[in-house]
Amino acid sequence: MVDLVKKSILFGIGTYEITKEKLDEFMTKMQKEEKITPEEGRKVADEVWSDISKQGKDLDKRIREGVKNVLSEIGVATKDDIESLKKELKK
Repeated sequence: MVDLVKKSILFGIGTYEITKEKLDEFMTKMQKEEKITPEEGRKVADEVWSDISKQGKDLDKRIREGVKNVLSEIGVATKDDIESLKKELKK
């Protein structure tokens, strides 16, 4: 039952559209409707929130890498490139 609730949350609500507050509200509603126990609710909420945090970090990493690649492809100087040029100019 816990896995079904977790999958339903991730599928139905959408991983990036959920906030901790909304997740807690949803878990409270499920508990009131007696679909899950308070312990299951806390466990599922913690697992879902952990998954969301991990996916957010992964997305952030991919975005940073993508931006870095695009800037490199179009020839934008990096911070290191500018520092290297400054050193050369000082010589």
